[in-house]
Amino acid sequence: MMYVFDRGYVDYEKFDEYTDQGIFFASRLKDNAETRHLFTFKVPPESSVLSDSIILLGTPQKRVDNVLRLIETHDSKGNRIRVITNRFDLEAE
Repeated sequence: MMYVFDRGYVDYEKFDEYTDQGIFFASRLKDNAETRHLFTFKVPPESSVLSDSIILLGTPQKRVDNVLRLIETHDSKGNRIRVITNRFDLEAE
């Protein structure tokens, strides 16, 4: 099972709780969310994925304790979409 949230749902404590309990999730990330990139995976040039990274989400005062994955792409209208997830076992596409 995997929970999917829209960007209106931002609960860092819940994200940590899910990760600690082995519950998978994916959520769109708001454009103004603060992230700190720890590692960036290589993405094939022909991929629809713009970037695939391991990140820390939030500020030092309010952040997720677990590392997450940030995948960036475009929607069908060309708008940038940022998705965070605790799934590292799937291809970014």
